[in-house]
Amino acid sequence: MSQAFNSLGIRHIDLLKTLSSPYPCPVCGYGLRSPAEDFTICPSCGIEFGYSDEGVSHAELRREWIRFECPWSSTSIPEPQGWNPYEQLIGSGFGRDIPWMNKVKVEVKIPTKSRPVPQKDAPFATRQVSFVQVSFA
Repeated sequence: MSQAFNSLGIRHIDLLKTLSSPYPCPVCGYGLRSPAEDFTICPSCGIEFGYSDEGVSHAELRREWIRFECPWSSTSIPEPQGWNPYEQLIGSGFGRDIPWMNKVKVEVKIPTKSRPVPQKDAPFATRQVSFVQVSFA
């Protein structure tokens, strides 16, 4: 995910790739190539759906992955350059499961064509860029 800092030093994270995936992993939010069904393995968190999640909720698996500091799991698919599992979790709506999230302020902006966009945000919206703003409280 690309990232840039604004004039105040707050990081903006481009989440377009994560949010545009038709098959987000229900455990870590990584964009999968196919639905999270039997025998699909997420290269990010390593969950094999239909096996690793048998009798365990996705939320429980997510908390366990976070507890082990969110390692990249695949040995055959390389970790994407600049990959950050915490940004991935936040961008996928799973930030609430990160223990330190109660100490940061997160603002998510996802422009859509279905709602009016204020003029000042028009260039932002027309490029269809999404970001998360994270600042420590």
